[in-house]
Amino acid sequence: MARWAKTGVAFRAGDVLGDTKAVFKYTENPTHPRLLKHLETEPHALEGRFWRDGTMRVAGREYNGLIESKCYTHGEMTCLSCHSLHSYVAKKDQLAPKTMGDQSCLQCHAKIGSRIEEHTHHASSSSGSRCMNCHMPHTTFGLFVAMRSHRIDSPSAAVSAKTGRPNACNLCHLDRSLDWTAKTLTQWYGHGPVKLTDDQTKIASSVLLGTLGDGAQRAIIAWAMGWKPAQEASGIHWQAAFLGELLADPYSVTRQVAYRSIRTLPGFESFEFDYVAPRVQIESRVRAAIQTWRRVSAGRLDRHGPHLLLDPTGKFDVATHGRLLKARDNSPVSIIE
Repeated sequence: MARWAKTGVAFRAGDVLGDTKAVFKYTENPTHPRLLKHLETEPHALEGRFWRDGTMRVAGREYNGLIESKCYTHGEMTCLSCHSLHSYVAKKDQLAPKTMGDQSCLQCHAKIGSRIEEHTHHASSSSGSRCMNCHMPHTTFGLFVAMRSHRIDSPSAAVSAKTGRPNACNLCHLDRSLDWTAKTLTQWYGHGPVKLTDDQTKIASSVLLGTLGDGAQRAIIAWAMGWKPAQEASGIHWQAAFLGELLADPYSVTRQVAYRSIRTLPGFESFEFDYVAPRVQIESRVRAAIQTWRRVSAGRLDRHGPHLLLDPTGKFDVATHGRLLKARDNSPVSIIE
């Protein structure tokens, strides 16, 4: 029997955490004996739990994200900079009253708060000017939802291209390509050029990740398509074409997340779907979802074009979509729901 099962966790409040716990961190060349032993039983642990730049992408590991942030490594930020275990208002997030909303960031970055629109290039009242939407995007997944990353960083098309981690811009502007994001970040913040594939240049990032991405990427995109700020920025009459297809996703959780998101769209308020039903029933509901989308979107398609694989009439680019599906990343993903 493990020692902790007999005596409990050795750590006590006030102790040095590193004396009793080893922080599980990403590395492309693992050498630590404990990590190598762990990988013997879970060979996909690094791929499933981390983005390829070391950012956590599974729930319950907020501390692992925080310690990769410059606010922590080059500043004095701790969990208690934003959270309080006792005196809090938002019980769901245990945020301290003084750190509600943008104050979590502006308590340290006050100068930015005085010129918010100059910094964000969005109206001060819009979701695009909320600090956490840009610097703590929903790239962590677990419990059937996408959660805010606790690795505080800035949007980067280069990072997305290299690691597959969605950036804040494309999680809100779901109808835009990674190339659009790269050019916008270059214009606004002087980012350097980014080497992209032809698909990353021509096709919306959400379409690419939601079609050929791995299980976590597809689930995050399915969630984002039901996120109100993303719908406000990207329209609401095209997503069902892709969410309908995601109802048949091989990853059962993605099917459920897609169902929750599609229910937020016009015409789907009473749509019913069982994500663990037999395959024949799932395929029947997929067809029903696509039929509903065609009926509801007829004449009201608010976003279309080759980047969304849709022409103005709603005709779907089946050939390109099929090509992307054939390239789908079906590798196992280690996510404890």
